[in-house]
Amino acid sequence: MNKNIAILIIILLSITILLVILFTSFNRINEENDTISKSREGIIYVNENNKLGPWYGTHKYPYQTVQDGILNATDRDIIYIFNGVYSETIIIDKPIILCGENPRTTILDGMYSEFVIKVTIDNAQIKNLTIRNSGGFNFNAGIKIFSDNNLVKNCILYRTKTGIYIDNTYSTLIDNCTFYNNGEGLFMKASSGNSVNDCQFSNNAIGLHSQSSNEIKVENSYVHTNGIGFFLNDSSNIMINHCAISDNNDNQGGVFLTDCVNVDFTSCNICICSIISQIFC
Repeated sequence: MNKNIAILIIILLSITILLVILFTSFNRINEENDTISKSREGIIYVNENNKLGPWYGTHKYPYQTVQDGILNATDRDIIYIFNGVYSETIIIDKPIILCGENPRTTILDGMYSEFVIKVTIDNAQIKNLTIRNSGGFNFNAGIKIFSDNNLVKNCILYRTKTGIYIDNTYSTLIDNCTFYNNGEGLFMKASSGNSVNDCQFSNNAIGLHSQSSNEIKVENSYVHTNGIGFFLNDSSNIMINHCAISDNNDNQGGVFLTDCVNVDFTSCNICICSIISQIFC
């Protein structure tokens, strides 16, 4: 009898051990498949609420930080960021799409650093994000762009020294973005072929600033209640079309132009209350 009981116990223990091994293997295969599915989809997920892991960049197991998502991305991947506040600074050095779940509730906070996002690669895209709290020193910015053919779309930029700082670049498109409570909304330096469409600039010291740039197009934008609406310096071949520039500081002006060539305002409304904006050529 005792011998039979011992055999039964051994059999039950063997079955239990086998089931544990099978269950562990099954979980490992599922996790591996989850990781593989991420790479097949080309979408990497980020959620700051995933504090305990695991972190595979999948919908089920997203990374916790945006920079981790970028580090594990390959060219043309989408980094999808769930709603939340992400207190980090980000370097985009791959041609990827950085996309928030909602532009008002997916927030990148730079914690008063030199930049919140720095783009050093061509063909990157930034969409559906709020970007806030860069440092307040010269050349600090919410987004700093040092490369060509980039897109910033559906973003909100506030409480920065400069919302977007574009330096020596070609063909950047800023589309449907809102700039408010910044030192400068948008600063284009030594750049060409850049476009601004359907944007709003308000409560900035300077709404849009162009220096030593050319072939700039600004369309369908509203520039109001800034210190200076447009400040164009040493720039050429600028087309400003279907824009409203109003209620900027009457001691500074809606539009300042200095040493500029071929600046064309078409179908624009430029005024400070009932006073025509100051234009210096």
